[in-house]
Amino acid sequence: MKKIIHPGKILKKDYIDKNKLTIYSVAKNSFLSQTRLSEIINGKRSITVETALKLGKFFGIKPEIFLQLQLEFDIENASKEFQKDLFLIKKLEK
Repeated sequence: MKKIIHPGKILKKDYIDKNKLTIYSVAKNSFLSQTRLSEIINGKRSITVETALKLGKFFGIKPEIFLQLQLEFDIENASKEFQKDLFLIKKLEK
């Protein structure tokens, strides 16, 4: 399995840094707390629907982009966590 990068790192590199913004300015203008945004960027918090909506509006993109990044990250981590169980599950035969 390929290593999935936390969506906060993508947010920082591809959106905040690329637009030469600060975490403070993004937080202030998207009505998110600076603490929440910092925790997301540092991989300590997930991107919620609310956060995706606000960031999507601020950056002028679909919020689904941020949610898809989070979903892929969560699935990758859960696949590792439940690897033994998933191995034992037999696929339904029709």
